[in-house]
Amino acid sequence: MSCSEVKDFSSNPQLNDSNDIEKPGTNTHTQSAKAEINGELGGSLAMTKNYVNPYGEDVTVTASLTVPEGAYSGTKNISITSNDKDLSITFSPKSEFIKPLKLSLSFTGVNLARRGIDVNKTVDFYYIYPNGKVELVKNNGIIVNVSQGRIEVNSAELNHFSRYAFSNKKGGSSK
Repeated sequence: MSCSEVKDFSSNPQLNDSNDIEKPGTNTHTQSAKAEINGELGGSLAMTKNYVNPYGEDVTVTASLTVPEGAYSGTKNISITSNDKDLSITFSPKSEFIKPLKLSLSFTGVNLARRGIDVNKTVDFYYIYPNGKVELVKNNGIIVNVSQGRIEVNSAELNHFSRYAFSNKKGGSSK
């Protein structure tokens, strides 16, 4: 997979779905978790959250971040926030790593078409630049199951903390 492939993500409907009608009085689309991890020793951060989102969907989000030994110097208070509205995850603090961190992430119980995912096309996992451009993230596979409303990435390699999301392939080669 080419990690230098950059595409325009700014017109993707999954990031511009402000016309969706949400049910009042329900939870938000976001879930968070935190952990303090020493990058010299390595460690992990796991999150599993079950909730009803504003669309009335019964969502389960599962995230597992593995920090290998020697990934960065010192200790960081790492925070992850998932967003089922655009199938994204955001990390803080902003950081770059000596060794890539591994992320496995899944959303279950979501209407994939509402998020702009066409299951008849290739789905990939991308880093999203602040300007809306995207870069393909190397990973060990994407799983899509329409009947379960499930989308999952396995062992995505993160070279820095930022925002990442699922989207249909934007052209070019992915391997």
